[in-house]
Amino acid sequence: MSDDAAAAPEAAPKKKRPRLSTGKKLTFALVTVVGLIGLGEGFFRIREFVRGSRRKTLSPRIPDTYRHLVLKPNTRFESPAGFKMDTNSLGMREKEVSAEREPWVKQRILCVGGSTTFGLYTSANDKTWPAQVQRILHERGYTGVEVLNGGVPAWDLRTSQTNLELRLYGLKPDVVICYHAYNDLVANLDPRYAEDSEVDDVSDLWRPLRASALYRFLRGRLQDPGEQLRQKAERLSEAGTAGFERNLRRFVRRTREVGAEPVICSYPSALQPTHAESVKVGVPGLERWFGELSPFAYPTLIEGLELYNATIKKVAEDEGVPRPQVAEKMPHDVKLYASTVHHTDEGEVEVAKVVAQALIDAGIVQK
Repeated sequence: MSDDAAAAPEAAPKKKRPRLSTGKKLTFALVTVVGLIGLGEGFFRIREFVRGSRRKTLSPRIPDTYRHLVLKPNTRFESPAGFKMDTNSLGMREKEVSAEREPWVKQRILCVGGSTTFGLYTSANDKTWPAQVQRILHERGYTGVEVLNGGVPAWDLRTSQTNLELRLYGLKPDVVICYHAYNDLVANLDPRYAEDSEVDDVSDLWRPLRASALYRFLRGRLQDPGEQLRQKAERLSEAGTAGFERNLRRFVRRTREVGAEPVICSYPSALQPTHAESVKVGVPGLERWFGELSPFAYPTLIEGLELYNATIKKVAEDEGVPRPQVAEKMPHDVKLYASTVHHTDEGEVEVAKVVAQALIDAGIVQK
């Protein structure tokens, strides 16, 4: 056998794998990152749901890209304290409503505010002060007036205004009542409050991260949301106070632009001039609502409430807006309060009496 025949055949050269282009590599990396973010988002949404179902809460809320948190629509809910609440498709603690009114409705009044309008400690939907205003007006002969509750816990005026422009102005109210101050005051030190007050186009307030459970988890790990509350600031932020006035004037302007009449209430509380006096008279919820949740020292909190009510008065006078004097005329009786600012069912009635009378005196409601 020849040497050539005995020689083993040479191995075929290995084919080289084609290299991925830079564009494909970037696409693959992007898909991987998006997939991981999606998995993380899904995990933390499930985590929030499970924890939320175990946690005792006073109102069912879900994330929103414009308004941070909104009331879960079409939900029947009973709190651990026995408070019953129902929300409609617009996320209002209210019956189902639309721009098309029921035959009996000649005039529609819409109330906006935070948890004190929502009725955080109010036993049922028909016990909130907006519902009580309607009851009082009907008893006094103004039977064609419908009063709707657009309050949502934790909302400040900028958030309520955003909700009005996105949804509730669509209900075509004749009158819109603003009952805001406390949540705006609590947000006084937050630079985002002042920044948002300068945004005039509601579409510019779209914040997609607000709806992300993953973002909320990471933010909670990187920031301590309770730090500011523990520090108890001794001074108000001028930027935050100016932001509140801007928000009030925007509310007046935008409400008039849709053909409705604005009304701004002064804001009452059970708080006494000093912390010692509040303890002595037994202001309910003082330890929680001041001790745990107020970013201000007690004298600064009282100063802030007075300043914000003075701002409400100034704007109402400048703009020619009716101002129900709830802070001035509501009895300063701790028995009417379930917390430092939230009312009992009896307290809701007292608020409603002042508001209803102010509407009648101003000639706003019609028989």
